Amino acid sequence: MYEVIGIIYAVAILITILILFSMTYLKINFIFHRLNEDDNIQINLSFLFDMIKLKYKIPYADIILSKKKAPAIKVGKAEKGHKKLKGIVDLKGLTENYKKYRKAIVFLSSKAHVEYIKWHTELGAGDAAITAIAVGLLYGIKGNILSFLFKPENADISVKPNYSKPIFEIDFNCIIKIKIANIIIAGIKLGKIFLTYFFKRR
Repeated sequence: MYEVIGIIYAVAILITILILFSMTYLKINFIFHRLNEDDNIQINLSFLFDMIKLKYKIPYADIILSKKKAPAIKVGKAEKGHKKLKGIVDLKGLTENYKKYRKAIVFLSSKAHVEYIKWHTELGAGDAAITAIAVGLLYGIKGNILSFLFKPENADISVKPNYSKPIFEIDFNCIIKIKIANIIIAGIKLGKIFLTYFFKRR
């Protein structure tokens, strides 16, 4: 009798812990710096009230647009002799995967809460007229992205024109919070979609 009561208490405590855990938030801090030849991408993850923190840093990122192939992103590390770690992400494949898992992605993005975003850009095309047009377009793009996608509480954006030389520098910092429960729900949705495609192929 006491053993059964002990098991019931243990299960109740476990369920309570899982419920409390699902109500906590995952905080994602995405940082991207593109200054001169130095490109840095850093992703910081923290959850359980910042008790657990993870950091992922890519010290060098180079975007390649190939004429013969689909656009790709090459990720590696700049060293002496220009050695780079292999790692290419096919943007065409990413687009196909997005279409496949769109419902789950849209659900998760709708539940995401942007606490803060800093997005500074310095842009120069080498021609004053073209630079002015490009700066105006970029301001419009940033405004639309912030209005329709992110809607942050605190936004700090700017586009600085450089009329003296061609330049494209970015300083981006974004903090997003997502409830763990919503991540679990999105994971279930992804699992259902994956199983549906898996059984269709068989």
